[in-house]
Amino acid sequence: MDQKAQKSKIKQILTYVFSEDRLLGEGAFGVVYKGEDKNTKQKVAIKQIQQSSPLYMSPQILSQEQFSSKCDIWSLGVMFYEMIYGRTPWTASSQIELLNKINSQPLQFPSDVKSSYNTKDIIIRMLKVQENERISWEEIFAHPLLSEEDQYTLETTIQNNISHLEQFKIVGLFNNNDQYYQMFQQQSQLQQAEKNQCILIDSVVLFHRNKYILFNILASHICLLKLRSELPVSNEIFLSACFLYLKLFLGQIKSTAEALKGNEIFDPNFNQQDFFNYKNSILFQQSANLIEYDFNKADCLYQQIVLKIINRYSIQIQQQQPYLSAEIQLLKQQLSNPYEFDDNFTLFYNQVMNQFISAIIEKNNLLDIELKKKLYTILKYCFIVQDFDTYFQFDANNPNFQQFLSFYHHNDQISFQELQKEVDIQIEQLLKSG
Repeated sequence: MDQKAQKSKIKQILTYVFSEDRLLGEGAFGVVYKGEDKNTKQKVAIKQIQQSSPLYMSPQILSQEQFSSKCDIWSLGVMFYEMIYGRTPWTASSQIELLNKINSQPLQFPSDVKSSYNTKDIIIRMLKVQENERISWEEIFAHPLLSEEDQYTLETTIQNNISHLEQFKIVGLFNNNDQYYQMFQQQSQLQQAEKNQCILIDSVVLFHRNKYILFNILASHICLLKLRSELPVSNEIFLSACFLYLKLFLGQIKSTAEALKGNEIFDPNFNQQDFFNYKNSILFQQSANLIEYDFNKADCLYQQIVLKIINRYSIQIQQQQPYLSAEIQLLKQQLSNPYEFDDNFTLFYNQVMNQFISAIIEKNNLLDIELKKKLYTILKYCFIVQDFDTYFQFDANNPNFQQFLSFYHHNDQISFQELQKEVDIQIEQLLKSG
């Protein structure tokens, strides 16, 4: 069964669960509910249909504990598992035996039936024994398996952006633009000293561009991990983190583009004539076009993240009541200035980044080595973009692009043990700072 068919199956189940008869009386899995406990917010069962099979009952029902609507999520998970693999995940001849197996035997998937990563992921999350660890209804409908065209569009946008970043990760005199420097040297009528100043200005522009691109790389790979259900953070933290990293990149790139197109000198190390010569050169045309391309690629992803945030918080964002959480208020302010940074940006950025990094650290010990390395790489980038100057030394008289080459080469070659050691030092410093 391919992912499209698996998606169709679970949608059929959800349609059934939320059908009219489900809402009016006896639940789809043999339970009738009576109100909400105001203190615990857990629903209390007052009747169970005798015909209902215990194979679909959650461990909370089997052990006659209090439970919430997440008991239905468990039952859906069992049904979905059975529809894909032809049997229930646990079988037993009595409720006591079934409960013991659920608590003692980890969930396993038959090796003879192929299923996608997202199919297995949603089943695993639906069949968490502890209710507080089980996926919520909101998370089910936001899961990649159930998303429609917007998920495909988002994945396509991410992949296009990453492809662009891979091709133009570093640009400068030694790399992609060599032909343009050669053409400039051959065709320009300027004196050599003036040509050298143009090349220096261009190197300054591209040095900062190469530095800011790390924001985009980080945001794109965070999105990709979340899309593959490999990022152990909530949707709220994920969306806020991606939004902020992309905003940082777009805001900085937009400022650079506007400075290049304007008539003011953007760097005090150069005079008006130097800047005039540069703006009339092929170097300027090439770099300005690249920066515009950078912006447009990242902005496509940014707009989709913003749309997801607005859809998620539509009611809260539209409200003007003072009781809205401080975080929502800060988010509203940042959404109203898509490419600009106000006084509250740093406050919101630090708040979200601490939540994001802490969430990854908290779950890191539960993950396998392959996923750990991906997450440690994300963490490393998080720490780098918070302190660019420590990693990339800028000299306006001699911008050193070799730093970027060395940085990416080191990241490509580093072992997990070395990466872990580097990042753990940063984590320890973060924890000490509070």
